[in-house]
Amino acid sequence: MDTQVPITLQTMVATTLRLDNLNFDCLLNIFSMLNIPDLARVTGVCRKFRDIAAEAFKYEWKNETIRLSNNNSKSRLETTAILRNFGNQLQNVQIIFDKHRNDTFFRLIIDNCGSQLKQVNFSSTRVNLHVERVLSKENMRRFNQKFANLKTLRFENNIIDITEPDCIEQQFPALEELSLSSYPFANQNVLQFMKVNPQIKSLSSFHYNNVHYAVDMIGMIDQHLPRLERLGLWVHGRADMIEYQPRFLKALKHLKIHSYGNTANLHHLSISNERVEEMELELGSFDENVIEYICQYKELTKLAVRLYCDSSFDCKFLPKLKERLPKLTEVMISGF
Repeated sequence: MDTQVPITLQTMVATTLRLDNLNFDCLLNIFSMLNIPDLARVTGVCRKFRDIAAEAFKYEWKNETIRLSNNNSKSRLETTAILRNFGNQLQNVQIIFDKHRNDTFFRLIIDNCGSQLKQVNFSSTRVNLHVERVLSKENMRRFNQKFANLKTLRFENNIIDITEPDCIEQQFPALEELSLSSYPFANQNVLQFMKVNPQIKSLSSFHYNNVHYAVDMIGMIDQHLPRLERLGLWVHGRADMIEYQPRFLKALKHLKIHSYGNTANLHHLSISNERVEEMELELGSFDENVIEYICQYKELTKLAVRLYCDSSFDCKFLPKLKERLPKLTEVMISGF
């Protein structure tokens, strides 16, 4: 005889479990699975949800790079919610400017982020003339004063139309990494930055249209940045008339070079160091000149080469690398 109790609407209502009836641990597990915009939204439900969302952020997102975008109205609303609820906990952020209202957007970030901020990446959704008023010397001074614990500062995609490139010519007390993958910053701006920030350990300056400028930059680094461990350069042009003058960057461990000119130009950069352990090269071709350049770094353990050419990589070079670099354990070759 079937003794099951028939399911009715009344019994279903009686056994329905409300989300806010769950205990702290259950809600924390659920909230930990949400993305950042959704996590910011649940904070508006009630105080209990807001407190649990704050805990979920601390465990799942605190060390991640959080995207703060001015791209459209939806992005601005999401960014506002993130800043108001988690601004004091943010450590790593990517700030993405758009065409309009960048001043208000940047001010919102400065007002809501806290002293825990360690890494900032500036970028833009498009090449435009509208970020110049935001990334000014005065605004960067305010930014610097507010975030005195900042360790990493990067100017990334489309940040090219800055009318005050001297905005970086100030002391950043805790800064260890500066990346300038864009064109507005000249050697003079970088030199002034180095003079007041000798503590820098990582410098990427990808904007040299001829090798002479890059060689000048290496000379400045040799003189002003004794602790530099990572260096990135993007170099074009010829170097036939440059005299070879080796620069001994004593602390350098990681070297990255983008070069689209003659491969012989690599030698003219004159970076000499026995401690370099990792190297990244982006080149238009790979030949004996490149092999000779790589093999001078006897402590090399990792090598990554990206080729911008139609021809395939000639595997005959691999035995030479193995023979002359006994500590090399990892090689990655890619291209298109």
